[in-house]
Amino acid sequence: MKNNRFKKSIFVLMLCLCIYGVNAQTLTVDPAVSAAIAVNAGVINGQLNTTNNKLDLIQKGQLAVTGQLVIVNDLQNRIYQGLSQVASVINNLATIKEIAECGSDIISDVEASVKLAKCDPVLLLFAEGRARFQNAG
Repeated sequence: MKNNRFKKSIFVLMLCLCIYGVNAQTLTVDPAVSAAIAVNAGVINGQLNTTNNKLDLIQKGQLAVTGQLVIVNDLQNRIYQGLSQVASVINNLATIKEIAECGSDIISDVEASVKLAKCDPVLLLFAEGRARFQNAG
């Protein structure tokens, strides 16, 4: 039985060595398949060229839009700065209006004091003394 296994092992080994050395593959060229592959390759190349052209157009459009966005952004910044300056001018005008109103009140108070002083000059002395007393305390 061992002898039989040994013979089978040698036979399988010899068969493997023989198969390894044999070249059973041959190169065949089918003209119909080759032509179909060449036509298909041409179609694919044409589609790739069309796609590349469209991508170039998209890139040019993106560059144009980017340039316009830069202009719009600059314009927005200028508008913002202008509106900020307008807001500060309006705040300054409101302050000037308050100052003018205070000045008008002071003038009317002084005119009232002058009228009162014409009627009774002693009251001016009393008001001056009272002001000194308040400042000292």
